[in-house]
Amino acid sequence: MSEEMYYIFGKYGAIRRIHIDTTKDTRGTAFIVYEDIYDAKPSSIISPPSMSLIDT
Repeated sequence: MSEEMYYIFGKYGAIRRIHIDTTKDTRGTAFIVYEDIYDAKPSSIISPPSMSLIDT
């Protein structure tokens, strides 16, 4: 799953780390940490329907 996340969010900038939550309460939540903070802003407009290629 994280490979797909790198593919989807990597086009906005260099990714330092991706943390995917898997607990019952946080399933489906991921945190993407970019090398440059300014790369995070454009990626924040992605909505869940556009991420449909990720299997949970």
